[in-house]
Amino acid sequence: MFRLFKKRKATNQVKFLRDAKGISQKELAQTVERISKERFGKATPLAEQTVKAIEEYRYMPTFGLAKLISDALGEELESVFHKIN
Repeated sequence: MFRLFKKRKATNQVKFLRDAKGISQKELAQTVERISKERFGKATPLAEQTVKAIEEYRYMPTFGLAKLISDALGEELESVFHKIN
């Protein structure tokens, strides 16, 4: 009965892209903070644990954070984060 409004699962390529570029979770977090400070004058704090949770699909970042992560990886937002049925 309640399956009518079943949510779509979110998936991402963060771990795959991060590994392909040879950067650690800590380096990704630091890059996101640096980019946000350059763009907005204030760093968006991002912990390594949050990066891990995103990679394991336990946490879906906000649009702004997802955009910063994709920029830090040098990829388009749609190629890093997407939904599946």
